[in-house]
Amino acid sequence: MPTPGRTRGWAPDVEHPWLAIEVKSRARLPVLLVDAMDQAEKSAEWSKRRGKGGKLPIVVIHQKGQHFRKALVVMRLGEFVDRFGS
Repeated sequence: MPTPGRTRGWAPDVEHPWLAIEVKSRARLPVLLVDAMDQAEKSAEWSKRRGKGGKLPIVVIHQKGQHFRKALVVMRLGEFVDRFGS
């Protein structure tokens, strides 16, 4: 019997030619992520006002004790689509 929430196994939530997309929806996002994204967006705006171009706001989430290459990169979907296509 399949485990609840795992009925698709390894199939992606969204079919895409070069991305393996897993979508998670929650009533509320973790405050850490929301606050970090807000800070990244404010930093991008600060740079833009100083003539340093349109920087892409991202959040890097790193677990202490793990190699930084295992960290997660979070960005807004709209920014991703604007920069990399649909």
